Amino acid sequence: LNIARSGNGTYLTLSYQIGENAAVTIETFSLPSKGKFSEQIVNLPAAAQVEGVKFILTSATASFYVNKITLTPKTTSGGGGSELTDRNLSFGETKSFDAEVGGTFSAPTLTGATEGVAYTSSNKAVASVNASTGAVTINGMGYAKITASAEEDATYKAGSDFYYIYVYDSGTIEKLKTYITSSTATDIYFKLTSTAVVTYAATNYAYMEDGHAGIYIYKSSHGLTAGNSFTGKVKAKGMLFRQLYELSDFTFANAAGTADIPVTDWTIQDLTDSGNTGYKMAESMRVKLTGVTATT
Repeated sequence: LNIARSGNGTYLTLSYQIGENAAVTIETFSLPSKGKFSEQIVNLPAAAQVEGVKFILTSATASFYVNKITLTPKTTSGGGGSELTDRNLSFGETKSFDAEVGGTFSAPTLTGATEGVAYTSSNKAVASVNASTGAVTINGMGYAKITASAEEDATYKAGSDFYYIYVYDSGTIEKLKTYITSSTATDIYFKLTSTAVVTYAATNYAYMEDGHAGIYIYKSSHGLTAGNSFTGKVKAKGMLFRQLYELSDFTFANAAGTADIPVTDWTIQDLTDSGNTGYKMAESMRVKLTGVTATT
């Protein structure tokens, strides 16, 4: 109760009444200060927590202002009021799962008081979820947060839990580059089915290729060395910088191996073919021009 005394007297009494029965006093407040609002907290007895109960505020000699009345369900044990129970919703300790484009995904089991739970996805383009069952459908590369939540009811507190799905596409560097479409960094989750080899490494940049295509890496203290080789899963950020395909961040799941640094024979005709497809493939690759004659 948020109340203030405005007239003579100091006492205000809170009672409850059920039906035609006599009113029963719950508590009497003493407010000696005039005109100052104060908050009074009352634990309602169990007998007053029934349907149809009427609460009565009375004062024999004083006048009061009632600013606000708030009823709050009791959430701790002990005392007389209703006690709400934790739902203890949980998908388990593991909060991160991998999936593949075109594959299926077995969602972790939600435990706890699951009555009334609704499931949502933060990114339906990556993974959509059945709102009632929690079944997940994989739709594309990227990541999504799957959340299960339930509102407070007469028995349980509100509760929720979540997990992340990282959906990987797979293929060569040539396919990885198809996810880089703008100058804004894009999260890429990719499984290299070929072996990518670092062909050159400087302090803040490097080049990598796999025989199908090459890509430029721009990252301070990247830790790469020419001859490092990688395959398997990689989490990266990709962007176009002056139309150059670039990885600005990356984390490989597998440790680096070693490989000979490749070099591919190309002709000028290969690099200047119709549609510029040769250059798009050779970009950032280590190539050896063959059949070249200096005319002047």
